[in-house]
Amino acid sequence: MGELPHSHVVTKDTFARIDGDIWSMLWRWAARRHPNKRSPMD
Repeated sequence: MGELPHSHVVTKDTFARIDGDIWSMLWRWAARRHPNKRSPMD
């Protein structure tokens, strides 16, 4: 049986969410490690 037509979209959304979660975790880790650094959002 072949792939479902929407499966690549679901996969893309899933990996985008995981990527965002990992980035957030790394940012919080870096902020704790370097408390005097500013946020890139400032």
